[in-house]
Amino acid sequence: MLHTTCYALYRLLVRLHPAEFRERFADEMRWIFEEAAGTWGVTSLVTDAGISLARQRLVRSDLWKWVVAGVAGMLPLLLAFGSFLFADKPLGR
Repeated sequence: MLHTTCYALYRLLVRLHPAEFRERFADEMRWIFEEAAGTWGVTSLVTDAGISLARQRLVRSDLWKWVVAGVAGMLPLLLAFGSFLFADKPLGR
């Protein structure tokens, strides 16, 4: 019962991947699930499919560019003013 439910969830996660990725890897992902479910456990395979889905959606949405730009924009500020953020005593004392 658990195996059937997890397999249905796994197939849903595979279907939610971007079309280009799904067309290339969906059959292989389903085959891996069927072959490795006994060895790796269905929970780890479903978790892996969820992580893969998040990674593919993030990379293909170009959201990662905004994240990198935000971090790169904050880096000079942290380098310039970072010593004030973690000071043990008030400024000037």
